[in-house]
Amino acid sequence: MNMTSRRGFIKSASTAALAATATPALAYQGSEPDTPVMRAYRKWRPLRDRMFSSEVEGLTYEEEDAEWDIVLEAEARVLEAPCQCPQDFIAKVLAASSFGEFPLGDNDQRPVLWAEAEALVEGGLI
Repeated sequence: MNMTSRRGFIKSASTAALAATATPALAYQGSEPDTPVMRAYRKWRPLRDRMFSSEVEGLTYEEEDAEWDIVLEAEARVLEAPCQCPQDFIAKVLAASSFGEFPLGDNDQRPVLWAEAEALVEGGLI
């Protein structure tokens, strides 16, 4: 297990920690908007979740690395789409931080993310 890379760290996260982050979502039964961010998020989430399933057991390092590249491409599509509502912003935070496992984004992502947060608040959407 390679703990020096993002992929290695994500892969090593405990199942209990992942389950704990999902628990609050079970209580929320609101509707999910059909925005570009949410469409990208709905594509990204199962790809990421698959990487924590038994489906990837037995993959070579190269195969697993290629699968993570697909996940990270999908994550980039979530982050590139413009926020249109608060749920978009939350989806971006979840994707950018891998459900809180990492700090929010790199230097290129952070200013855009916080500008979107400010626009949502100033626009009265939150």
